[in-house]
Amino acid sequence: NGMFQRITESSGHISVRVEDWRDKREFYALLIPDATEKQAALETIAQGAGVKAVLEVPALLLGEVRSRGIQLLGVASPASETERFARDYLAEGRLPTPDALEEIALGQALAQALKVKLGDMTYALAPGTEGVGAMAFEVVGLLDLPEQSLEARFAYLSLPAARELAAPRAV
Repeated sequence: NGMFQRITESSGHISVRVEDWRDKREFYALLIPDATEKQAALETIAQGAGVKAVLEVPALLLGEVRSRGIQLLGVASPASETERFARDYLAEGRLPTPDALEEIALGQALAQALKVKLGDMTYALAPGTEGVGAMAFEVVGLLDLPEQSLEARFAYLSLPAARELAAPRAV
């Protein structure tokens, strides 16, 4: 039961990905374009259960003196899921607001590695993507995740921020 709960909490009961996604390594090959239309269709099928959309962006995240290669997760999820995530994993501060373009929450281990704290600025670089490729974010939250390896390579931001950075209109 615990394994099922953990899987469905992180990805839901149904995951929609591009065909042969396990064999693809390039960022563009993993994108689902025109995500807004597809998300609307999925919400109709979900009949009010809610649809979570995620854009995973490989990026270099910089603090004032250190940097790390990480995975940025731009997330748009139902309010109930966002509240549960905050209750379970938020150690300090808050999660980025759903439409925020300049807010980020970091795993505590990543914040420690970058030597940043709440209120500090971080800078994300995602060169070669379709978005602006570089953005500044204020650290508004610190996450206490179940595995330190996740904390060290994970940052959470709004889906609109991830799209602006790397892939407008995609998930």
